[in-house]
Amino acid sequence: MKTSARFRNDVLVCTLILAGLAGNPVMAQDRAKETTVRALDAKAAKDLTANRVWQIRRSRTSGFDYWSWNSDGSVCVRLGENTGKCADTGRWKLDGQRICYDLTWWGETQELKSLCFRISEQSKGRFAWLSDRDITFHEFTVAK
Repeated sequence: MKTSARFRNDVLVCTLILAGLAGNPVMAQDRAKETTVRALDAKAAKDLTANRVWQIRRSRTSGFDYWSWNSDGSVCVRLGENTGKCADTGRWKLDGQRICYDLTWWGETQELKSLCFRISEQSKGRFAWLSDRDITFHEFTVAK
């Protein structure tokens, strides 16, 4: 009988340790709430988008892409250069605090050709695209 109780205690301790290693879902929810609170409101998102150019790092080891958000609702994606011909074009609109865009081909393989996202300010002058589930798609700065 003592061995059975000791075994249950050992299993309980191991379960608690594994739960701690896997992360605390309550803390994860708190972090998600913090991110949601930090998302820019509709006016700030529009001010950051209309007639602005975003510099988006492709990856930690490669260069940048540049997205020009025009006040007429058009968007131009330039791959690797700030000026010149658009590699892809599309339309964008503001839906509350979310920015929604639809391009002709860019991002199609990653299911990012059409997307709505929110903006979160990460630090002074650094921003992130946030999905509705608070997943960061891209980090960017405003080049213009």
